[in-house]
Order: sequence, then structure tokens, then C-alpha cells
Amino acid sequence: MNKPVTDRVRYVLAWIQAVFLSLLFSNLAWLPYAYAGPEGGTVTGGSGNINQSGNTTTVNQSSQNMAID
Repeated sequence: MNKPVTDRVRYVLAWIQAVFLSLLFSNLAWLPYAYAGPEGGTVTGGSGNINQSGNTTTVNQSSQNMAID
């Protein structure tokens, strides 16, 4: 015997809600990291410099190739 349509609709809506909430909460776990900038870099090859001021990190490259660690 088939289930009534309302039971199927409830099942589908519950499944959609579970997927939506799972995706929402998995993205919220990464939220603090989304706004983090790089810290403490050093130029290990080529020439250039790294400057930090508050939340802004500026990398100036003065050679064709530059390596940063």
C-alpha cells in the first residue's frame, strides 16, 4: 500500500531541511578563518618585502621571481 502524499512531502521537506542545516553549520565552522590574513612571512628567494598594518598585508616584489615562507 502506498503512503499518503502528505507523508512523502513531510519526508522530502525534512530531508531538505537536514541538508540545508548541515551545509549552513559546516560553513559556519569556517567563518572565523575566512577573515584571517597571512602573518609572519619572510622572503626566502628573490627580492621584495612584506608589510603588515592592522588587517592589511602588502607584498612588494622587486625581482622577477620571489619565494615567500
